Amino acid sequence: MKENDQYIANLVLKINAKLGGSNTELSDKLPYFGNENHVMFIGADVNHPGAQNTTSPSIAAVVGTINWPAANRYAARVRPQYHRKENILNFGDMCLELVECYSRLNKMKPEKIVIFRDGVSEGQFDMVLNEELMDIMKAFKSINYTPTITLIVAQKRHQTRLFPGDEGSTGNVSPGTVVDTTIVHPSEYDFYLCSHYGSLGTSKPTHYYVLRDEHGLSSDDLQKLIYNMCFTFARCTKPVSLVPPVYYADLVAYRGSLYHEAVMEGQPPSSRTSSSLSAAASLEEGFFKLHADLENIMFFV
Repeated sequence: MKENDQYIANLVLKINAKLGGSNTELSDKLPYFGNENHVMFIGADVNHPGAQNTTSPSIAAVVGTINWPAANRYAARVRPQYHRKENILNFGDMCLELVECYSRLNKMKPEKIVIFRDGVSEGQFDMVLNEELMDIMKAFKSINYTPTITLIVAQKRHQTRLFPGDEGSTGNVSPGTVVDTTIVHPSEYDFYLCSHYGSLGTSKPTHYYVLRDEHGLSSDDLQKLIYNMCFTFARCTKPVSLVPPVYYADLVAYRGSLYHEAVMEGQPPSSRTSSSLSAAASLEEGFFKLHADLENIMFFV
């Protein structure tokens, strides 16, 4: 019976979030940004098709908060991309759509924006800064909108593991553990944060890498901000391992890939051999445009 209760409780969390409700909200204001007028958090990720799939486009998803100061409700945008290419096409347009959505709901645009980018390696940081960030700034400039921007990469695919000096019951470090010395880059702005409870196995911390910071966030401020945000994930009552904007972007991108698979199942085999570029172009206008009733609510949780 207990297991059934837990299942129902988890189901209700998802239903409430999908219908526009709020499951978790911080009792205190977010660190550093707590007294600011309006701040928006954006997450971005790309979902790639399997190795044996040579034609399907990759799917990019961008999500953004649409309420402040709670910053726990998100809108999402989905776009097809070149096959297995990490660079997000139309990144600026998607962010601009989210900002305009925020503006309609709050009667003003956010003054500060924090962007979390998932799925890129250190060798792709230049691409994120020189292509994706420039695309965002160009889109904002087209409407004479100049918010301050902080850009952070969240990495989960690494082999670093943290262990406590005195082993606890699970042998894992406690939630909120931060390492920002010794094993990080000697001169750049990065740190490891283990924000979740590791009940089974070895906890894998998330590696956060700050590529651009126009807000002057100190390490302590940023670490507290991300850790506190990890408590606001809609379908969990404990802190999660990844900052929610990135977590949601990953869910949306995966959902987008399922949509594409569903469409292709109904197509004749000959049409599936088209190039990734033509597939992206043909799907851009139709299927990946979310319904107006869905695009500004958390349908993806």
